[in-house]
Amino acid sequence: MRTLRKLALAMFCFCMPSAAYAADPMIGLWRAKSGLIASVGQCGGSLCITLRNLEFAGRTIGRMKRAGATYKGTVLHPGWNWTFNGFAKLSGNTVQVSGCVIGKVFCRSQT
Repeated sequence: MRTLRKLALAMFCFCMPSAAYAADPMIGLWRAKSGLIASVGQCGGSLCITLRNLEFAGRTIGRMKRAGATYKGTVLHPGWNWTFNGFAKLSGNTVQVSGCVIGKVFCRSQT
């Protein structure tokens, strides 16, 4: 169960961005209900997700590109050092993030 909790934290569902008027609405700081903070910023042609506090502070755990109304890319579980297919959907000031293996068959998500 502890491992699943870490995975859920790594996939981070963040609410209330700090940069409300960024060029891309995903850019900014996001805080999960658990207190985990991540920043989303431009890196090349993608958006990179970097943890800002707790055990894995400074580690980049995701890279996504906008695909219409959603974002697609990869999400890293920092405790396992495994990479999953990542998907994110922005709705107002809430992001739903999913990490999946084998396409979209086995997924975990948070809102």
